[in-house]
Amino acid sequence: MPMDEHNSRVAHSFVKAGRTHRAYCDRLVGKIGLHRNQHKILMMLSCGCEKPSQKELAKRLEISTAAVAVIIKKLEQNGYITKTSAKADGRFNEIEITPKGRCVVEETKDAFSECDRVLFSGISEEELAVFYRCCEKMCENLKGAMKEESE
Repeated sequence: MPMDEHNSRVAHSFVKAGRTHRAYCDRLVGKIGLHRNQHKILMMLSCGCEKPSQKELAKRLEISTAAVAVIIKKLEQNGYITKTSAKADGRFNEIEITPKGRCVVEETKDAFSECDRVLFSGISEEELAVFYRCCEKMCENLKGAMKEESE
């Protein structure tokens, strides 16, 4: 098989695995009653001590502030977060995770651990190490190509 065809098949398989993994994760989070970005916001809030603004969350998720507002409203209605005006500047809302939100985060961590177990089932530690190095190299290659294009 010619190298270009082989590379194309490998790239397609890699992308397909990523899409399948994402669909599986979306299903797991959906069973808990969350959408992907709702889950991401809860994960961000559970990891830090700071109370980010909606604008900061939008930047981190790379979505619009309007989309974050809708997500925040839903999370607040379900009791996963609280939203208060910032003391320093009342124009900004500070978002904080609630104990109920923390429980959901722990539940999703368990679900993702199970996902990882399924994902890597039958793959040796050596194979995973090689795969990890390949993924890192692919990222470096693509970042390098993007940097060259922007110059």
